[in-house]
Amino acid sequence: MLRDSLPITMEGTSADFAFSAGRRLRQVGPLLPVAVAFAGGIALDGLVGGSLFLWWFLALIAFVGWAVFYFWKRRLGFAPWVSVGMLLVAVAATGGGWHHFCFSIYPKDSILTATQYEPIPAAVRVQLLESPRFDSPPPFDPFTPFTPDRQSRCRVRFLEIRNGREWQAASGEGQLLVSGKLLTFHAGDRVAIFGTLGRYRPPQNPGQTDRAMQTRREGIQVWLQTEHPDCMTLLDRSPYRGWIQIVEIARAECIELLEIHLPKQQIGMAKALLLGDRRGLSIETKEAFRVTGMMHVLAISGLHVGIVAGLLFLLLRLGWLPRIPLLLGIVAIVGCYALLCETRAPIVRATILVAIACGAGMLRRRNQALHALAATAWLILLFNPVDLFRIGAQLSFLAVATILLVYPIFFPQKPLDALEKFEEASRSGVAWLGHKLRQSVWQCLGLSGVITLMTGPLMMAHFHLLAPATIVLTPLLMLPLSLALIGGLGVLATGWWCPPLAWICAGVSSGGLWIMEQAVQFFAEIPGSFLWVESPPSWWLSGFYLVTLGGVVTVGRQWMPRRWGWTLMIGWIAWGFGFSGKEVPENSRALTCTFLAVGHGNAIVIQTPDGKTLLYDAGRLGQSRRGAEILENYFFHEGITQLDAVFLSHADTDHLNAIPHLIEKIPIRQVFVPPGFAATRERLTSGLIQRLKQAGIPLRTIRAGAKCSFANDGAETVALNVLHPIEYEATASDNANSLVLQVEWAGRMLLLPGDLEPPGIYHWLYRDRSPGPCDVLLAPHHGSWRSDPWAMAEAVRPKTVVISRGDSLGIDRTISAYEAKGAEVFSTQISGAIRICLQREKVERFYWAGDRWEEFRFGGIAQAPGK
Repeated sequence: MLRDSLPITMEGTSADFAFSAGRRLRQVGPLLPVAVAFAGGIALDGLVGGSLFLWWFLALIAFVGWAVFYFWKRRLGFAPWVSVGMLLVAVAATGGGWHHFCFSIYPKDSILTATQYEPIPAAVRVQLLESPRFDSPPPFDPFTPFTPDRQSRCRVRFLEIRNGREWQAASGEGQLLVSGKLLTFHAGDRVAIFGTLGRYRPPQNPGQTDRAMQTRREGIQVWLQTEHPDCMTLLDRSPYRGWIQIVEIARAECIELLEIHLPKQQIGMAKALLLGDRRGLSIETKEAFRVTGMMHVLAISGLHVGIVAGLLFLLLRLGWLPRIPLLLGIVAIVGCYALLCETRAPIVRATILVAIACGAGMLRRRNQALHALAATAWLILLFNPVDLFRIGAQLSFLAVATILLVYPIFFPQKPLDALEKFEEASRSGVAWLGHKLRQSVWQCLGLSGVITLMTGPLMMAHFHLLAPATIVLTPLLMLPLSLALIGGLGVLATGWWCPPLAWICAGVSSGGLWIMEQAVQFFAEIPGSFLWVESPPSWWLSGFYLVTLGGVVTVGRQWMPRRWGWTLMIGWIAWGFGFSGKEVPENSRALTCTFLAVGHGNAIVIQTPDGKTLLYDAGRLGQSRRGAEILENYFFHEGITQLDAVFLSHADTDHLNAIPHLIEKIPIRQVFVPPGFAATRERLTSGLIQRLKQAGIPLRTIRAGAKCSFANDGAETVALNVLHPIEYEATASDNANSLVLQVEWAGRMLLLPGDLEPPGIYHWLYRDRSPGPCDVLLAPHHGSWRSDPWAMAEAVRPKTVVISRGDSLGIDRTISAYEAKGAEVFSTQISGAIRICLQREKVERFYWAGDRWEEFRFGGIAQAPGK
């Protein structure tokens, strides 16, 4: 037939795509541009800043100008767009002022005035804003040295803080962390707490998530921690405890119904899908959904509410119930579901959209979807303007806006013409079904592809992830997701009064969950289904969306030929995805060494003048994934795509436990270890060796006397010399057998001794080799006095000493020993990541100031800038 070969209808072809989307934008009323202007003002204040007076003054001037231009436009002869522009400027300034007032203005009694980055003991009175949640048990990790204590956590509002013997008023919100399970406290209770109080630190490493800014935008200003529930005293029960308990009991009953009717291995996924509780998911399941870009499926979002509302709207179309009661019932059911899911931000957004749609239905008004989306954005930004900067809100609104713009293009609702009717009538039943199926597949893939294209830059910027598998998985999982969700809701609705029906619904839900999990696991193992990429720069990320929007509007208004407009848009998008945007500096004049702040552990990145990247140790005392994330984010931030060599000083957890997770994202050419590495801590080292073998990474043993060099044409050689140990000494500790690495270039020397301590330190300094004066020294054993800093300072005479951590045993004595020999001592605990640039003429020292490198202006740890 004439159109059998067309994947979608003529209206949805690529030639008309931008024109159709632009035409839909032209049909939008004033609410959308006003909402965009309001959001633009919020974004401008968040990125550039300003004063409250400036924003309100600008808004007043713009409103006055709009009034003048609007009422006197005929007499003054101004074009209409002038008054419209003044109004949008006024709205934008109002948005900037509102964000500044909510985000940057604090009352005098703010809890921030009583806190600092270092924890302090405090006695406070607070009100619980939510019932405490008990952490799920962490999965077994052979590379984590100890299992962290399970904690209860909840959000609190500060009421008073004790200052000496007096209680003073306090305001603000914080995160409460309690070791152990809280059973007797509920949302709304007033509680007295004795614990430690502190602020969240800014990022201490390049590329690290800004936890302080993230919590601040969520309204959480400080954290409050106590070691035991006995440190909490109940002062007063919540006056609304009855309603709160109803919701909590209902939620507990729902979880119990799921545990009764579903297989044990699927309960975690069911709770995540139906109630938004992802604490029961295994790490493997989370990782598979994350790398395939399908993590939103396991979070209560507009997709879930849309499926529920769609099922209820189907009843409306069938005409089984009157319109008004049914629409009110839809709003009530969706609202109750939002309460059951603890009114998380995504479900609140979706609930508002459903309520607006139902309101339009009750008034028999045509529901303008883009108007409803703009109204939802208005309400959310008025309630909490910082929602604009949350990645969840950005992805949610962007995906919904894309669907609303392009859905009619891929799924047009228009009557068939005579030729199409003739073609439909001439097809046999099998041919007609095959044609419809093929057409639907192409339509779904096209819609999913456009959504992935539009959300891809944000995913790259925030998660360093590009997941082409999302294009196929999104339409593929719609049916099993709907079955799992509807079946699960059927279990919750019928489990308490009709068990046989609940078991049938459980079977449907279980089948949907199984298909979802198997499909995601299958795609996660396909090479190329996801890629770890460098995040694009902010200027390109903003330009991508502005130019794309401008291109759609331009082509839609026919300001240029459609083919030219479409070609330019495709070229811009392709260039953006292919251009990293970061120019990695080719610094051929410096040997750069970066000491990352990983807590108690080591992670030193060496970048040679000829472009090689080396890593000395990679671990921390704590969760292994946390250390790997710090390293991964640093490499992505710096544009490092490969490690030429990794040196592990010895087989201690805090020096190597990030490697098993790091190799999943960053290619490593080879790993070097000292003699006896595999014979010590066999449970730990055997697991690491097995991971390296699976990844095809060679493991080589090196000892004192080994040498290696790197050099470019015209550049001086970078020499690596192993100084210790000659052989493994079984009578000494692992620390005493640490690998000592010397790096030399252009007359400069860097010395990395790991956790070296007696007797190994004496064997090296007095029996084997003493390297003489060096420019930079990593303090052995995190600055512990057991590493004999007096002997090390006397033999090595370093000019700069870096302590990776800074609160080790006897740290003050260690600092004094090095400073007595003229060294300047710095600590990653105090200054965050530290970068040393060794040049021929001088040595430059920098610390990470949260968003940029700043040069140290003072010498010594006492004058180093704290974070």
